[in-house]
Amino acid sequence: MRLYLKTGIAWGCTNFVLQWLLNYVLTLVIPASLAGKSAPENFFDSGPGLISVIFFVLIFAPLYETLIAQLLPVEILRKCKLPPLMIGFVSAAIFGGGHYLNGNLQHGISTFFAGAVFACLYLRTRSQGVKSSYVVTALAHFANNATALLLMGVFGAGI
Repeated sequence: MRLYLKTGIAWGCTNFVLQWLLNYVLTLVIPASLAGKSAPENFFDSGPGLISVIFFVLIFAPLYETLIAQLLPVEILRKCKLPPLMIGFVSAAIFGGGHYLNGNLQHGISTFFAGAVFACLYLRTRSQGVKSSYVVTALAHFANNATALLLMGVFGAGI
């Protein structure tokens, strides 16, 4: 279990840095007319209290989104004998698509790539079983969100 914790946290924090860099590039490339509020900004604008934010961002989202965007599609597509690259693409598209629908184009694109990282992690650890893959991927998602939440609190919503 200790290895899952270390692996999940390391992948999640690394994923956040990559996603933050990609977001920076996307702000330079995507026209302002296509930019809207990101999913996190929409969430914070809805006015939930701190406890609700912590619960949703650090517990519910990693558990639910890992189930919907990694576990279910990966397991279904593995049974269909699709190649890992296609499985990862579909998983990433589901992850990014959900964030796009709740945010904007930039957030959808950046979370597509974050979802690809989570899908790769899930597939990489799949040989250890579904439960192991789910736990390490959900931990990575938690670490990604915790890093984002911490930095948003320290530096503001521009993160």
